Amino acid sequence: EALSRGAERAVFVDSSQKSIRCINENLKNTGLSKQAEVVSRDSYDFIKLTAQSFDIIILDPPYRKGHIKAVLPLVALKLKKGGFVICEYEKEAEEPSAPEGLKLKKIYRYGKINTAIFIKPAEEDSD
Repeated sequence: EALSRGAERAVFVDSSQKSIRCINENLKNTGLSKQAEVVSRDSYDFIKLTAQSFDIIILDPPYRKGHIKAVLPLVALKLKKGGFVICEYEKEAEEPSAPEGLKLKKIYRYGKINTAIFIKPAEEDSD
């Protein structure tokens, strides 16, 4: 969706081959393949090993696995200043806390799903 709304580039990471096929098919159908990188890999390994940095990172891991707590500190290191991390998690899960370098901006509650938005403050931000 970010690409269709004007993002210059997007990286999709998923370990499920079924998901990878769906992502590639959607990119082909929308004509957005050239603006995308599709990585068939565990997201934890990808974020740990990539040299890339990002403006926006969206985490939508499998529920009830505790992945957000493990990956959020690594994601904080790959996020550009002023960037956002959007984390989706089940309502029953413990609310993710902001790791060093990130601040919790807002939590949205949608029925069985919650979404936490974290921001990496720009240097000039005083709060």
